Amino acid sequence: MAGSIQQIQQELTILDQKVTELAQEFEKVYQSYLTALGEAVCKQLILACYHLCTHGYPESFLNLSFSQRQQFQQNLQQLTRTTQAQLLTLVTSVQILPSANPSKLSQEDQTEPDPDPETAAAASLSNSLQLPSQKSQRPPTLPEQLTDWQQQIESAIGNLLNQLSRETNFLIQ
Repeated sequence: MAGSIQQIQQELTILDQKVTELAQEFEKVYQSYLTALGEAVCKQLILACYHLCTHGYPESFLNLSFSQRQQFQQNLQQLTRTTQAQLLTLVTSVQILPSANPSKLSQEDQTEPDPDPETAAAASLSNSLQLPSQKSQRPPTLPEQLTDWQQQIESAIGNLLNQLSRETNFLIQ
């Protein structure tokens, strides 16, 4: 009887190690994925805005003063840099605990945008998507924890991209 309990404990230890190894592999894969996603999102956002400003509403864009056009472009670049940086921090920011859900925005963070779009758009994205700092995070030992971690990252990616879209639309308006 004692031998079978020890065998079960050894098998559980091996399973825990495999889940931990799988979690580490997930982290590597997600880091690569989020790097590529960040680059693609930035390029696509800039290309979409370029197309909108040159083909969709060229008169409106050209009616802006040089400094306003320059400020718009700088704000757009700041939004893309902020988003790219936040995507890269998702892997380490999302806690591997089933009860943690840092991907959801708090009520305080969902405020109305500042009436001055020139200064508010880049700052708003940065402020509204503050992710928790990494606490002494231990690797998951349960498959459910790993699944929850993955779902939280996917949810956080969606929230981040939705917020970027809203901020970009606000900036363009």
